[in-house]
Amino acid sequence: MKKQSSLGIAVKLFIMGMSWAMVYIMPFIQYTFYDPLLETLGCSNTQLGLLLTIYGIFNIVGAPVGGWLSDRYNFKVIYIGSLLLNAIVSVLLLVNFTYSMAVIAWVGYGVASLLMHYPAHLKVVRLIAGDGQNAKIFGFNEFFIGVAGIIVNAVIVYVFARFASGIAGMRGVVMATIVLSLVVAAAMYVVLRDIKGTVDGNDSSGETEKVGGRDFIKVLTSPATWLMGLSIFCVYTCAVTMSYFTPYYTAAFGGTVTVSALLAVIRTHGMKLGGGPVGGLLSDKLGSPSKALILVGVFSVLSLVILLVLPGGMPNVFIALTLVIALVVYMGKGAYYAVATDLYVPAKYAATTAGIACALGFSPDIFLFPLIGYFIDNYGVAGYRYIFIMQLCISAVGILCGVVALLYKKKLSAAMGK
Repeated sequence: MKKQSSLGIAVKLFIMGMSWAMVYIMPFIQYTFYDPLLETLGCSNTQLGLLLTIYGIFNIVGAPVGGWLSDRYNFKVIYIGSLLLNAIVSVLLLVNFTYSMAVIAWVGYGVASLLMHYPAHLKVVRLIAGDGQNAKIFGFNEFFIGVAGIIVNAVIVYVFARFASGIAGMRGVVMATIVLSLVVAAAMYVVLRDIKGTVDGNDSSGETEKVGGRDFIKVLTSPATWLMGLSIFCVYTCAVTMSYFTPYYTAAFGGTVTVSALLAVIRTHGMKLGGGPVGGLLSDKLGSPSKALILVGVFSVLSLVILLVLPGGMPNVFIALTLVIALVVYMGKGAYYAVATDLYVPAKYAATTAGIACALGFSPDIFLFPLIGYFIDNYGVAGYRYIFIMQLCISAVGILCGVVALLYKKKLSAAMGK
């Protein structure tokens, strides 16, 4: 793309952050309103986890297909369509707010966010960044997703409180989601008119160089795709673990639902404000996002070790430590999308690579939530310790993955004469 002003890029990333917040607010609404959603749907912890398993199937099936579609067809239509579908599914859930309808709704949210929105969003970010400032722009992409997340979650927490909590509050949250999805879809229509279909800016139609079946196989078999996927997997599992700090705070320390919800907003969205840009800038400073991810893995392991040995009766220390872990997670998110560029993946394969990497990286959605729900249902507060130990081991794998990525980059650089 032609050079843009910093303000122009910031405005685009902010509105895109709002669109990201809208398509992910409902599938992961339990991050903020775990207990109220449990009450509204009348289900168990395990059943609530199964909703995200159903949703996570679209990481395996939908995201690779969605990535290929965004590289082959008009990604602008796909992008805006994801927001409209998000509103339609929310209307259906509002009409019949039961667990059975929630199962259907979470399928719809999977199509909207994972098959349609996620690959198209990453493609647009890559096109905005070009090839010279990928890590930094992806880092600030996380920053603006964080800003948008705070705004959207502040709105729904306010709406929830206005309805005096419980079932009425959850219905209010869904109504707010419908309205905001439509407003953001209109704003994205304006933003996408200025996005070119290629990195050099020669196409404004939203169509890109056609990517066929052979290209898909080429991306699927590329080590770069799988290294990116493993990087996402290790960071994302830590993000999933982090989401259960909310019910752990209420169960182990007696925190209220309102305080837990506010902490979840700060932890899940607010820490993106610092973590995303720091991860991107650290990647640029070190000359490689893989190096940044190694540091992220080290900090994650150390933080989880401290969490495991932390004595009881120290809620303030626990809150501070969880915020540190959240910062580390979003540093990783600010770096792992740039792994593809670090390993010389062409821009025309941006969405396809992201889609396939997403299938591996977010596969914990299929098995991790029911597993964690099982730990909580069967072991109570003690079950959280198993969760933290599991994450510590996966973070160690993330360190190893970063080392392998560096070795692979060295091999590619030698072959390309760089």
